[in-house]
Amino acid sequence: MLNPARRDYRHRYMQRLTPGERICFDNFRHHGILLPFGALDAHHNVPNRFIIDRMFGWTMADSSDPLSGWNMFDVTKIKHGTANDDLYGKLFFYLRQQLEKFIDRLQKLSINFDLYDGDALELGEKLKGKLFDRIHVTNLSDELYVGVKPTLTKFRPLLNDNNPHATLITLFMNWLPSIPESDKIRIMEEIFMKRANEYKMNRTPSLSEASNLASMITTQTATEATAMYDHTQAFNVYMKKMGANKTAEKVGLRRREVHKVVPKRIGASMKQDEQNN
Repeated sequence: MLNPARRDYRHRYMQRLTPGERICFDNFRHHGILLPFGALDAHHNVPNRFIIDRMFGWTMADSSDPLSGWNMFDVTKIKHGTANDDLYGKLFFYLRQQLEKFIDRLQKLSINFDLYDGDALELGEKLKGKLFDRIHVTNLSDELYVGVKPTLTKFRPLLNDNNPHATLITLFMNWLPSIPESDKIRIMEEIFMKRANEYKMNRTPSLSEASNLASMITTQTATEATAMYDHTQAFNVYMKKMGANKTAEKVGLRRREVHKVVPKRIGASMKQDEQNN
């Protein structure tokens, strides 16, 4: 987690954090234990066998972060006496709440977990007779993976026709190269100039500092541009290019105009979707 060769990558990540968040980030990197900052960890002395191998040590990428994959809007709302910048402490209490709710629901509901090891497109054959209200196929629909047409064709029979709200949820991870670069560059330039002016207001940096600042601002700018840029029109063009709408219509599906299960963009909210439609 503290590979010297990856120091620059960690610093690039930390530059977008507040000073307090950096301290908590660095603390987690040293211990690998998800606890509120300052909590006693002496009794946490049994290695997690899922991430630490006796022979190979830490098995996860040094960029792996427990904050990834969770809704940060919900995490930051947690108030359990943790400091505002202690995101890992907030995540600790948030996950504990989620696990408690999950355990409580397990006791009240009839739930079965079926695990399969095989080609995802063959699940339809193994699940004959079973219908689902929600099917999450992750990024199977990516053109570099399975593609839209095979995914919709194979999983459509598994959706519950008796539920008009039955939904097939997919993620397109690798379509971003289709974004009009001119728009993205324009947005990045605006953010870059704003950030550069903020740094200049403090003092004039030296030549070496200016080089580091340029690299830091560029990294931050790229992140902000991705979050701020509304991809809706470009994504619709991409969907048309992939024949998604035609395939969906052919198998008896349609794209939601307003998302009701997950937001259309990671980090956005479904309320924004409703306002924009």
